[in-house]
Amino acid sequence: MPAWTIHVALARKLKPNDDLFALGSILPDVLDGYLFPPSHIISKNTSHYRVEKKIHPTSFLEANQYNLDNPVVLGYLAHLLTDSFYNEYTANHHFIKTETKTLIILNNQKAIPKTPNTLILKQREFAKYGHKLGQLGLLGKPLTIPPQTSQYLQDLPFDYTKEDIDMAVRIINSLINTPSPQNIPYELFTEEELDHVYNECYQYLEDYFRKIKNRSHIKH
Repeated sequence: MPAWTIHVALARKLKPNDDLFALGSILPDVLDGYLFPPSHIISKNTSHYRVEKKIHPTSFLEANQYNLDNPVVLGYLAHLLTDSFYNEYTANHHFIKTETKTLIILNNQKAIPKTPNTLILKQREFAKYGHKLGQLGLLGKPLTIPPQTSQYLQDLPFDYTKEDIDMAVRIINSLINTPSPQNIPYELFTEEELDHVYNECYQYLEDYFRKIKNRSHIKH
């Protein structure tokens, strides 16, 4: 799944000055316990509306169809859509299923068996690319969370404490100007390919939000 830096860069491109939308764009990962110990753990299957390893953003959309004037809810939806888009792209362009196993196609066209270790390549290269976006200034200014944030969080199906939110914001703000690790090569993707996926995902999100904006219950 894409790094937080990719999520926030896309959020800033969609809604440049909306800190609550940017916050929502990382919330599905805040309670999984991977980046820091949160107040409680929510499995990714639950937080990402995942069934049989496939994310279902429409399930979240329908469950929150009357909360689409809430920027945090929209940001959460953007995260699910982005994860789904990147996962589908990777599966379609870099995975080959045979009768006995799944192979991963590297950027040099070499095929290697899919294992937990090889899947780390994907996350590592997403993180490297996210650092590039930060260096280009695409993550915008540091997130500033307004005092009324808690009222926006009430529309979400999961409970976040102030400490959960403060830690998540601290982490993403620390990544904004962190240099990209030069010693990590691109082995699965190429940088040009990730540029393409990023731009295609942005267009997908823009089109998606344009369509749901026409729902009559959304405030303009």
